Amino acid sequence: MHTIEAKQTGHTDKVRSLNHDIKNHLFVLGMGLQTLEAIRSDPDQFREVLETIENEGLEPLKQSIQELVLLARNASDASA
Repeated sequence: MHTIEAKQTGHTDKVRSLNHDIKNHLFVLGMGLQTLEAIRSDPDQFREVLETIENEGLEPLKQSIQELVLLARNASDASA
């Protein structure tokens, strides 16, 4: 019984962590897009901010979503 509770607690903690991470990545994307609008006339700054958006927003967001999908699949398989 304790093993099941521990797994559920671990699952809940991981979901909370991923939720937090996804919100942070979306914030980076949103702020980055706003910044791009403001600096669109400066190609060097534009490229730098775009790279930051990709590296600190988009790529980590993809990773978090993949983790969330795997977590959901594992939970679905465990309950079947």
